Amino acid sequence: MSGRYSSSRECFRRGYCIYGEEKRIARLVVSYCDRGPRHGVWRIFTRTGLVHADIGGRRRSRPHRTDRSFQCSAESAEAIATDRVAFCPVIKPDTANRSSCLGDRDESHRRVSIVLFDGFELLDVFGPVGLLGMLSQAFSVELVGPASGLVRSSQGAEVVATVGYRDAKRPDIVLVPGGRGTRSLVNDAGFLEWLAAWASEARLVTSVCTGAAVLAAAGLLDGFRATTNKRAYGWATSHGSSVEWVAQARWVEDRSRWTSSGVAAGIDMTAALVAHLFGPETAAVAAAAAELEIHTDPHWDPFAAANGLF
Repeated sequence: MSGRYSSSRECFRRGYCIYGEEKRIARLVVSYCDRGPRHGVWRIFTRTGLVHADIGGRRRSRPHRTDRSFQCSAESAEAIATDRVAFCPVIKPDTANRSSCLGDRDESHRRVSIVLFDGFELLDVFGPVGLLGMLSQAFSVELVGPASGLVRSSQGAEVVATVGYRDAKRPDIVLVPGGRGTRSLVNDAGFLEWLAAWASEARLVTSVCTGAAVLAAAGLLDGFRATTNKRAYGWATSHGSSVEWVAQARWVEDRSRWTSSGVAAGIDMTAALVAHLFGPETAAVAAAAAELEIHTDPHWDPFAAANGLF
């Protein structure tokens, strides 16, 4: 892809091609797309956040700023037309990689391994999963449980783990949720030994809510700044030998460690993580697809004061 842009609302930028998975979402960014390439190239025009395709001289709406045009391959444009993919990042926008908007999956595709255990919090898991699911070409999710099969949540609903702890492959991004089950998990020596060894190889280690207590108990937060659920703050922060706990924070990013406050804060942290990895435009597209208004300020945290933490 090539071109230039200046509008803060437009959904295409150099190195990225972003669009929705469903037709309803796709129309927000793609107003027209045909299958017949012109000169082997699909030219995409942007105007006030909308995208208009000019294919073979046929236009549904005429863009008034043709200098903001981008090119991608017929393969990529067909994927937009048929809604086969939801997100198409190009991490290395050099000449060799412009032939396809799909880019290098080794660089652009991230795998998120979510650790399940008896008594995990459903929203801690499926808030992030729902948002990442809007970007299925950029992220895949695997659920790692004590063994493959059903794992019971704090709410009683059972979720299928796709792989057991001992069979889980080397992780890319790890997410540990909170929930009532963390109270016993922080004392499970066998689990903590496995988690410390397995997660230490990940590029990023993250937690939602009291999942931070589990990371701390495993020694994975020593030497890092972190936050956790504010109602359980006293208990959660009693774990770990050298964690710098932050009382007022929606989430905390410290190098390879990302930790969020309670429950729904995990969705805001996930949006920030998406922005960190793929740019704020990508996070905005995912949030719009989910009809979600996210908090983008990591310091926004009315719950710290509400729970008497300062």
